[in-house]
Amino acid sequence: MALNCRALGHALLLLLGPHASLHTSYDSHTFSSLSGLLDPDAGMAWIALLIAGIFEWGWPVGLKLGLSDNGLRWGWLSFSLFSVLGSGTLLLFAQRTIPMGTAYAIWTGIGAVGAFVIGLLVFSEPATLARFFFVGLIVVGIVGLKLVSPH
Repeated sequence: MALNCRALGHALLLLLGPHASLHTSYDSHTFSSLSGLLDPDAGMAWIALLIAGIFEWGWPVGLKLGLSDNGLRWGWLSFSLFSVLGSGTLLLFAQRTIPMGTAYAIWTGIGAVGAFVIGLLVFSEPATLARFFFVGLIVVGIVGLKLVSPH
């Protein structure tokens, strides 16, 4: 089943609670139909996990830029919150198929490697051999977990 905007919206509503919806209440039919939306096939689960990892790049960037000498920068803080919600929602989908430990390790790994690269390219962080070596170990772990995953 394809991951779609409707399914993402329903997942967000689940995360935010029943009072956050446009509906006045949830009944058992709503939840039974929702469970079908949250069961992506293995290929879609891996795509959702990849995109969730990419969303992970946004929140540290938003937090880094969200505070200046002049105070809070609400646009960047909002971007950070949007990234966290998007990342968590897509991880929710991915974990329906991919084992939780595998999904979480890969999700955080993609986020860590992406934040490392953004730090180098955008924020002129140090590009030392040791930093590349240890980030390389994270990449090896991500690839290894994907190779041994049963899904």
